[in-house]
Amino acid sequence: MNTVQKKVSIFLFFILLFLLGTEVWASAGENIRSKARIIEIQSVSKEEDELYGFTAHILDGPYSDSEVRGEFRPYAYSQYDFQLRKGMIVHIQLYMHNGKLHGDIVGVHRLDHLKWLAVICALSILLLGRFKGLTALVSLVLSGLCIFFIYIPMVLNGYKIVFVTILCAVIIIVTGFLLIAGWTPKSRASMIGTLGGVVVAAILASYFCRSMSITGAVGEEVYRLVHESGISLDFGSLFISGVIIGTIGVMMDVSMSVASFIFELKHQSPSLRFASLVTSGLKVGKDIMATMVNTLILAYVGTSMPLLFLFASTSITASVALNAEIVAGEIIRSLSGTIGLVLTIPFTSLITAYIAQSSAEPFRRSHQRSTDISRK
Repeated sequence: MNTVQKKVSIFLFFILLFLLGTEVWASAGENIRSKARIIEIQSVSKEEDELYGFTAHILDGPYSDSEVRGEFRPYAYSQYDFQLRKGMIVHIQLYMHNGKLHGDIVGVHRLDHLKWLAVICALSILLLGRFKGLTALVSLVLSGLCIFFIYIPMVLNGYKIVFVTILCAVIIIVTGFLLIAGWTPKSRASMIGTLGGVVVAAILASYFCRSMSITGAVGEEVYRLVHESGISLDFGSLFISGVIIGTIGVMMDVSMSVASFIFELKHQSPSLRFASLVTSGLKVGKDIMATMVNTLILAYVGTSMPLLFLFASTSITASVALNAEIVAGEIIRSLSGTIGLVLTIPFTSLITAYIAQSSAEPFRRSHQRSTDISRK
């Protein structure tokens, strides 16, 4: 890693720390959402659905350091299915009623714990990877910034979702490889191989989603977007966008591994020809594919565990379950991403072998100098 890369990586890493330490709170009209600490709990009823009275100390906002009282009822199998504890930090929607301040609990404050988990993750990457780990973190931050400050605003402004997704995918892939390996033949080969796999996954997901009339309009998130936020989107294209973004990281990993192996092989044996390099890349790629395909499929299955239990515990037949949009959509997501991942290997092998072969003379000169030095 050169000096410029180090300076840029360090600068962007401090931006990451700033973002992790920044909290943004918004108010809407007369209702204000604030963070509060539970200081007292009273059990109002002992019925099946227990109701709690609570007193909380407000920690931020215009009513900071004030106390607010309210009631909370846990609802089973919902986001409110948790028990209040003294000292717990929660989010409270505050409002004035008859001249008195009241509040309703709208969620648990989890950001502090998430920060600690993020710090542990970052430290583990930095301790093991050093500057390579730093560039990996910076690449992750830039990917997040790309999604939040380019992808989402452009989609909300009416741009075609799939076009915006491909644009952001290119930005994420190029910046990621530039930070990790710089503008080198290896990084260029990895970029092209990854883009090839992403394009294949996008085409397959788009074709099969359209042919099977996948609307993407399933799930609580869609309901809240439409009915609470008033946002109307092409949820079918948004689903395809999720397929593309969800496979980028795995494809980058595979393409860089294959490209690194081929370039190292060419460096050690400059006499190897194009066909031999491609064959070697494919052999290594097969071993990588065996684990990565499993990783990709299990990652998608892991996000659908409640759905799997739902179908397993009811009398719905397998054919009916597979035909449901929510299941068919996940199958399209898994298989399209897998096919794109698999084809990334030959794409990267061919491109890397071609670039390595085109740079054969530098390899030969380096190898010849090493041979001459060893003879002396």
